Amino acid sequence: PAMAAVYTALTRLNMANNQLQYLDGHIGGCDHLQFLNASGNKIRVVPSEYGRMNDLETLSLESNEIEDFPAALCKIKGLSWIDLGRNQIQHIPQDVTRMRGLTHLLLRENNIKLAEVPSTLPDLET
Repeated sequence: PAMAAVYTALTRLNMANNQLQYLDGHIGGCDHLQFLNASGNKIRVVPSEYGRMNDLETLSLESNEIEDFPAALCKIKGLSWIDLGRNQIQHIPQDVTRMRGLTHLLLRENNIKLAEVPSTLPDLET
């Protein structure tokens, strides 16, 4: 119970470069989290609970082992900056086109083929 109170109060969380293999689903309950950096780990999957973090604006999951674009991210309305560079992503889901607040989507050094990029992506800075 005490840890849940800590999670609820967080606005910034930096878990970069810790050899993490997974993300705790409870972090999805961080109602006020605006910034999350979990880059430089060994994360493969983003829990579906992360789709509830409506205050999240900035997310860095660079340099992990993510193979599939995290569908949960497409549900976060306030998310404007995502860094998924240096992962193993091969496909961008069509749902990304509905992320109207998204201004930065960094996908460098993945395995994405141009034919796999939705043609109706919102105007993004690359």
